Amino acid sequence: MNDHVLTMVDTVAVQDYIFRTNDLKQIVGASYLVEMATHDWLVAALPINNNVVDIHDSAKPFNDKTIEKNGLDAQVYLCGGGNATVAFASSQLAYDFAYRLTNKILQEAPGLQIAIAHVAFDWDSQALGGTDGALARVASEIDKMKMNLPRTIGQTGLGVTLQCDFTHLPVVSIKDGHPVSAEVDRKLSAAANANQRLLSLLNRIPDEKWQSAALMKDFPLQFDELGSTEGEKSVLAIVHTDGNGMSKRFRDISNAFATKFGNQQMLDGQLALSLSIQRQSEQALVSTMKFLLDNITIDKKGKRWLFDRISLDTNRLPLRPIVFGGDDVTFIADGRIGLRLCEEYLRVISDAPLSDGKKLYSRAGVGIVKVHYPFSRAYRLADQLAASCKAFIGELTKEAEEKRIHIDGVNALDWQIAISGQVRDLDEIRETEYSINQGDLIMRPVYIGETIKDLKKTNWRSWNTLLEIMQGFESWQDSHNKIKELRTLLVKDVNSVRNFLVLNDLELPRVTVLSSAQQNGWYMNRCVYYDAVELMDLLV
Repeated sequence: MNDHVLTMVDTVAVQDYIFRTNDLKQIVGASYLVEMATHDWLVAALPINNNVVDIHDSAKPFNDKTIEKNGLDAQVYLCGGGNATVAFASSQLAYDFAYRLTNKILQEAPGLQIAIAHVAFDWDSQALGGTDGALARVASEIDKMKMNLPRTIGQTGLGVTLQCDFTHLPVVSIKDGHPVSAEVDRKLSAAANANQRLLSLLNRIPDEKWQSAALMKDFPLQFDELGSTEGEKSVLAIVHTDGNGMSKRFRDISNAFATKFGNQQMLDGQLALSLSIQRQSEQALVSTMKFLLDNITIDKKGKRWLFDRISLDTNRLPLRPIVFGGDDVTFIADGRIGLRLCEEYLRVISDAPLSDGKKLYSRAGVGIVKVHYPFSRAYRLADQLAASCKAFIGELTKEAEEKRIHIDGVNALDWQIAISGQVRDLDEIRETEYSINQGDLIMRPVYIGETIKDLKKTNWRSWNTLLEIMQGFESWQDSHNKIKELRTLLVKDVNSVRNFLVLNDLELPRVTVLSSAQQNGWYMNRCVYYDAVELMDLLV
């Protein structure tokens, strides 16, 4: 008998904890504290006799020692994405660990909630994997705990206490002239450490690239440092990506080794997949930053330009990762380049297969908002946009299956410009602004990559089609005014579009995969040109 306790640690409401403020220092500090809670602090709370080598090393974070063979007190199975799974040699060791970890989080990251669940497990007689295995049981327990966490409201103080400018909780210190609560104080204090953590990514880029762009090897800590141009409207792009079907891939490994004889193979398989996701995600982020540096030029007067079009009035990289290291990635950038950077990230992340032999395909949402737009709502918008891609991927996949066309996977992208200042959910925006009697004004979401042949309903809804249309509009004379007029007419009716084209002796840009759209701007119940027209002043 090898009686173990299997323990799962999971962070709760992480998005709210990170994005509940419009202060970038607090956002990056909060992200760093979440990382610490399930990495460094988790390791520090373990018994000394454990299997951790370097929790941040995606090549080999753990050694090969186990509780069964080497008498370890604790063995970390998985760690990443805001959660961890650890086996302990006894229940007392597991409870002591939970005490130390929660005590640390209460002191160092007030406001961050975690859930910890334990289940008994015998390595010799019970399976870890499978639908009834120990991992499934502890995951079920953690879900119950997260749904039944006590709803607590922090002490709002007494009549003589000062309120935090951000949380309205009692003040513990003054930071940057603001009275702040314990939660905000810890987040702000962690911002510098968060930048140090990111230096490991920046150091993967050769120094000559930084020198040629005349940029500091650093990330901005203020939204205004993300590249806004003096005299122009400042906009941000919040980019949120999520891997397609990754939970199923982990379940497939679990179900493939659903007996006690497959415990080690199941652990090895899931750990290898988790680490390969981390490596691929970080590499895609680094490649995206290299791509950005390669497209910064300096003119004879020493002025920096992005993509030869956008004046860059900052000496820092106009991009800031917030959440990274897994298939769920969030970064922010200058709003005028966010879509282009997101497309590059999606393209690179699918370049190579993961440990299970399959590539990592993702869906992404890009919310383009004013600098002072409520950041929590901007993130929510990006998250909703990423979710909208799921339905489109399903639609595309279904058509492929009906025509017996094999698709390895799909990267999809959706975006929304919300610079009017109104705070609304995506469904309401799409219903009120992009839906008319003729159908949908937008082609988005779109897929990234080469055209998928023989899918007549969906294959034209691609990033390549969007770029082809935008390039086609460049041939229009006095294009800006005419394109603005076209945008109004596309909303009105197809006859108005036809008359406009005839009177001005113009043709709509040709779309390679379509034949009929040039007549009136529509294909079936979707407008082909509206997205390109709307992005004309924003997308480089």
